[in-house]
Amino acid sequence: GIRDVAVTGVQTCALPIYRDKVRRIRVTGLTIEQVAELLGVSSRTVRRWALEEHEPKAKNLRKIDALYHEREKIYRTR
Repeated sequence: GIRDVAVTGVQTCALPIYRDKVRRIRVTGLTIEQVAELLGVSSRTVRRWALEEHEPKAKNLRKIDALYHEREKIYRTR
């Protein structure tokens, strides 16, 4: 089921919502390679997250959540 992951008092995106956030980040115009670079991971890793083949570690969940919120703000102001 869906569970929230809290790390050092910071609540991050719920699993499996990370997959949707990765996909929505891409809708804002970033390529998989750009998303990977911004998150500090390989493009293969981003693809595996988007396909739910692999769950991100807690530190990457925080990065996904932060990038998602940043890109949503940019996308909405277009």
